Amino acid sequence: MRLVGWEISIPLQHKNRQYFHGTLHTRVHQSIYCVVQILEKANTDASLHQAACNMVKKPGNKYYLYQRDSGQKYLSLLSPEVVK
Repeated sequence: MRLVGWEISIPLQHKNRQYFHGTLHTRVHQSIYCVVQILEKANTDASLHQAACNMVKKPGNKYYLYQRDSGQKYLSLLSPEVVK
């Protein structure tokens, strides 16, 4: 990915121009990191929402996400220790 024109917002008259480069560079990387985190959470939430569930989900209960050999994901109340 190549950013084009990001130096436009840097004031040319400022003596410590390197400070602005570092700060803007850091802000861009922080923004990219935040976007990646949001997308990962969205993917996780979508996966949990699409998993099969044959019970009424209630707040406060622990649910475990399993995947069958066929690839189907499902939620269960049984922990991995009980399933073994």
